Amino acid sequence: MTPDFTVRQAFGPCNSELTGEAFEAYSEWCKEKHIVRKNVFKIAMAPR
Repeated sequence: MTPDFTVRQAFGPCNSELTGEAFEAYSEWCKEKHIVRKNVFKIAMAPR
């Protein structure tokens, strides 16, 4: 039986948002692995 894996996080360096080529590569990888991206949200820094 194949384990049921999930991707919990996909961030860039220092927990930054994926953009540009990094986001395109991640999106293509998801497509190849038949991973449906959902529950997408942005992480905001706490106010100082």
